[in-house]
Amino acid sequence: MSRLDEGVYWCARDLDGSPIGNHHFILIIAPDTTGGFDGESILTENAPDSTTYFYTVGGFKGSDGIPDLLKMIVNDESDVKSVREYLDPEEHTSPLTSDYDLEPHLVAPPSGSVENFITKVVQLATNFKAKGEILYNLIDENCSAWINTLFKVVGISEAERLELGEFFGIDFGEEDLIPEEFFAPQIF
Repeated sequence: MSRLDEGVYWCARDLDGSPIGNHHFILIIAPDTTGGFDGESILTENAPDSTTYFYTVGGFKGSDGIPDLLKMIVNDESDVKSVREYLDPEEHTSPLTSDYDLEPHLVAPPSGSVENFITKVVQLATNFKAKGEILYNLIDENCSAWINTLFKVVGISEAERLELGEFFGIDFGEEDLIPEEFFAPQIF
């Protein structure tokens, strides 16, 4: 069993169906009293020695009807499965099937407490969801560019983001940025 402390993590996992490329997402480990995204509940992993409360958020390529847009998804099924595999491999992996090989990199809060950092990350992601109409592009406007930009807006330095965004396997866009205004609050 692996343990993750309370905080915000820049994560990468194997792509669905391919151990060569990576999908990047944010993992938030929070006390069960922390609010989620727009009513999304915090998921729990009840490993033999402890209970971990977490939720995931990331940028994904479109959906039915609008496949070329970069959109934000909370608790994507594959992201959640990769976290469960990491936290409790005895329960969630099998030698007969491939797993997601999650790599979590803990992101230090740029200022303030971990709780404030979690709140800021949730707010920025929620802001993006409210207006995220950017075209998806595998090389530039993808999951890792989404995370790199969010962390830039929240105050993580470029040097830290360069280090945090390096994972085993093939990554595209971890050093790229999308327009920061997608993470700004909606003004009416």
